[in-house]
Amino acid sequence: MLSDLIKRVFEIEGKAYIVGGYIRKLQKGQESSDIDIVAENDVERLANILAEDIKGTVVAFKKGGIIRVVSDNITLDFSRIQGSIHDDLGKRDFTINAIAWSPSEGLIDPFDGIGDIKKGIIRAISEKNLRDDPLRLLRAYRFVAEEGYKIDSETRGMIRRLRRELSSTAAERITSELFKILLSPGCVKALGEAFDDGLLREIIDIDRGQLNENIKAISKIDRFIDRLKESEGFKMAVDQEFSQGLTYRGLLRLERLLMGSDLNKNRLILSRAIWKRLKTVTGAFIVYMKEREKISRKALFDIFYELRDASIDFSILTGSRKIFAEARRFLDMKDIMPGNRIAEITGLKGKKIGDLLKKLRYLQFICRLDDRETLITKAKDIADSLT
Repeated sequence: MLSDLIKRVFEIEGKAYIVGGYIRKLQKGQESSDIDIVAENDVERLANILAEDIKGTVVAFKKGGIIRVVSDNITLDFSRIQGSIHDDLGKRDFTINAIAWSPSEGLIDPFDGIGDIKKGIIRAISEKNLRDDPLRLLRAYRFVAEEGYKIDSETRGMIRRLRRELSSTAAERITSELFKILLSPGCVKALGEAFDDGLLREIIDIDRGQLNENIKAISKIDRFIDRLKESEGFKMAVDQEFSQGLTYRGLLRLERLLMGSDLNKNRLILSRAIWKRLKTVTGAFIVYMKEREKISRKALFDIFYELRDASIDFSILTGSRKIFAEARRFLDMKDIMPGNRIAEITGLKGKKIGDLLKKLRYLQFICRLDDRETLITKAKDIADSLT
């Protein structure tokens, strides 16, 4: 399918080249369904023809003049060549991405990108290219996280010198790049290097020591999740998307990474679902850390009652199997009946209904009361004390 599609590109537009990540992955023996294509002529026409061929959707981006075609699991990005193909490659971020191919000219590799791919090295083409788009500073660590590359020392020096330039980059783009790191198997290594080079603190408003501690703690979260996945009855879909392209495992890593930071000052654009989760879970975790040596079951109940579904996030962040089991039990408790039925039985209204329901949940949790008739009797007794 992909080979036929690539052949079709060159049938339509002779003066075109495949560039970037597709070639990089091919050199490592990996397949990719994301293909970047540059062409000298009408890329919009080329994109529309290909979109019709594969029944894809066309999306035009203002920034960079990119036209994207998406169909099933295939993504094609089209853009105009900037000058000659050698000029175009010379404006790219890293040598590993500055490689082009066409059937008529073969591989074009002016910066020995193939050599760097074989060595597993990320090397910037120039400091100017990084300055032209400072998001490239963060992207270097994404290649560390995703593909296990090592950033060469000269490029890391450039990143250190230019790190404050990242403030000129749109927060949406920074968020997207950071999320890709959090979704990757090598995220702790990449985040650690970005921390050492001073780049992470350009994104996250937090004390340096706390940030370092947060990064190290992500490994503990991953190990805890993997142990839980081996346990009988654990069915959490950690690799399903939660929001904004972030999986549940990625969300847990983000929660730990941002622990203790000022969410309003971080250079991140977060969905409502992620923002709410961060606000409640990180707040509860900070309370827990202050009292963890002597935390009572009542305090745990109060945390679970506030967090509800996010109780699992909190329990995983603690790394405690006991607290995880308590969180699951809390979430498995069934309501004895709807609030309106409780109101009929007890005669309570408004806020008092909420107070009563919380007290009943507390009895279920602390005293392990699950008998419906007993709980209804308790509800009547509690109602008398509230009137």
